[in-house]
Amino acid sequence: MRSVRLAVIFSIAVMLDVAVVRAADDKQEKPLKETFKQLLPGMGAKRGFEVPQQQWQELCFKAGAPGNEARRAEVCRLMAEKLVPGTPLGARIWLLKQLERIGREECVEAVAKTLDDQDPLVRDAAVAALANNPAPTATAILGAKLRSTADNKLKVALAGALQFRADWTATCQALGGQLLSDSDPAVAAAVARAFGRVNSPQVVLRVLADARLKAQGEVRFRISDACLQCADRTLKQGMVREAAAIYKELNTPQEPRSIRMAALKGMLNTAGDRAATMILDALAGDDADARSVAVGHVAAMKGQDVESLAAGLAKLPPAGQIALLSALDWRRDKAALPGVLAATKITDEKVNSAAMRALGGVGDASVVPLLAETMFKGGDPGSAARESLETMFADGADAKLVEIVQSTKNPGQRGQLIEILDRRRAQAAVPALLKEARHENADIRRRAMAALGRLASERDVQDIVFAMFGLKDPGERDEAEKAITAVCNRIPDEERRAEPVLELHQRLASWQSTTALLPVLGRIGGAKSLEAVRIALGSRDAARYDAAVRALCNWPDMTVADDLLKLAAGAKTEEQRQRSLRAFTRVISVRDEWFNDPKVTLEKLALLKRAMPLAGRDEDRGLILQRAAAVRHVETLRFVAPYLDKPELAQQACRTVVELAHHRELRDPNKAEFDKALDKVIQICKDRSLVERAKGYKTER
Repeated sequence: MRSVRLAVIFSIAVMLDVAVVRAADDKQEKPLKETFKQLLPGMGAKRGFEVPQQQWQELCFKAGAPGNEARRAEVCRLMAEKLVPGTPLGARIWLLKQLERIGREECVEAVAKTLDDQDPLVRDAAVAALANNPAPTATAILGAKLRSTADNKLKVALAGALQFRADWTATCQALGGQLLSDSDPAVAAAVARAFGRVNSPQVVLRVLADARLKAQGEVRFRISDACLQCADRTLKQGMVREAAAIYKELNTPQEPRSIRMAALKGMLNTAGDRAATMILDALAGDDADARSVAVGHVAAMKGQDVESLAAGLAKLPPAGQIALLSALDWRRDKAALPGVLAATKITDEKVNSAAMRALGGVGDASVVPLLAETMFKGGDPGSAARESLETMFADGADAKLVEIVQSTKNPGQRGQLIEILDRRRAQAAVPALLKEARHENADIRRRAMAALGRLASERDVQDIVFAMFGLKDPGERDEAEKAITAVCNRIPDEERRAEPVLELHQRLASWQSTTALLPVLGRIGGAKSLEAVRIALGSRDAARYDAAVRALCNWPDMTVADDLLKLAAGAKTEEQRQRSLRAFTRVISVRDEWFNDPKVTLEKLALLKRAMPLAGRDEDRGLILQRAAAVRHVETLRFVAPYLDKPELAQQACRTVVELAHHRELRDPNKAEFDKALDKVIQICKDRSLVERAKGYKTER
């Protein structure tokens, strides 16, 4: 207890100390020097150092803000004076961290002296402070220390600091060439990295050239990498010939592979009109990495060079041909078309496939017949040809495909082409697809109708309906209804979605035709559609009545839930009653904007309760219990729980209880009732996973 009191007293004392210091700083009642003197001992303390350090850091941040130059210099001089060994270690490191952020010329000399400190953490902090100090003298000090120190770890850190500073001329002078031959490979490598940042390529290259020839291993790699950076900067300065010479020298077998590949890339960037020849040479070789670099350069080439590349395809080995064809496909430059067309005649199947795929990128409408013919032949080239037909952007390609569809006699081939038009989202093909929807071949009709569902617009709905009238197969009719519904559902105004079909329903004189439209209206939904369906339910005509039943059972939302229950109660056949009950259980669990509304939830539950007596089979009663899981209310639990005692429905009741218990916001306020039901589930349920869930929900907190 005593220790707790002491801790509280200490915390209060610290808080008061902080408040006093802040007030003194804000009101400037205490001189900066006095504040620093007060905080310094705490910065190096073993415990409780956070508050003094934080307070001094806040002062440093304020001093470092624009417009506070005099105060910043004063703060830095105060810190620089205390970087001596007499200051505690933790405080010295902390002060160096602050000087790293705001220090300038006034502290360089003091920081430089700490490079000789016995503690490595102090030395590291000093290197970081000098690396970030913008004063030019900091570069000279770092370089001088690098040449004089015998500590290899410190050398590496100093070289890294010079690399970071990117003070080109001073860095080059500070490093000198002899350090590239340092006996410690880590030092030589660090110096090489620093040379790579120097923005005086010609000067640096003279230093690096001799050292690179003598170096080995990691040092050779770092020097070569520095030469690459020099070449890149030389190229940026517009000295193409000089840069090309450096890249060429680095693209030799003696260099590491990564250096060689980077040099090859540089050679291609400086090759000008010779780039195409160099790419073809690389693609003709056995080096997969070189082929990859060469292919990557294709994207940057000019149109005339691309034509030359494509013309050289025939002279390449298969691996090179495939790589170049892939690059040309990606580039999508029509200048490559003649060369790619020539490659389609190559007998190697992999090359032929690559050529067919490339036609999708470089081809125009004229290649569509070739691609279609190849697709019909099958195999890998056929698959590639189909991929190109589906993805090519060429003007006129859709029209050319439609021509081929209309001229192709083979039903299978015709169906493939219709599917491709669908994949291309070729809306211009809708008139042709409307004709195909009346084709004598059922597969063609099905494919065309499915495509119309995705491609047609409101103005095409009535034509699709007339095509549907000609269908005899119930399955085809069902698919046609779905296609019409899909088109109508794309009409932005929900209230107008059924209008194209309702207009026909009102206009057509044929009783049979208007009857056929009722299931479509049911799929689309809406108040006007429901009015038409309700009128049809009063018909004495069996076919019309059955079509109206189908319409209600197709309905997309729960607005017809009450109608479906009335239908189930007064259905003319058992099949119609069962169908209406299944439709009811579907719409009652459809999510809508009122899904979580308590009033609507209770209305849904009331409807489920009304449905249960109408269900004549355990299968239908089980389905009602299943759908009840979507009605999240404690009253639903009370509705379902009694069925746990009915063996024929108990297992479905178990599933519904567990699903309701899954929702904590429902379970927790009614824990006693849920625990009782879950206990019963644990006792009778045959599904072990449900039992484990029930146990978990009982113990979950």
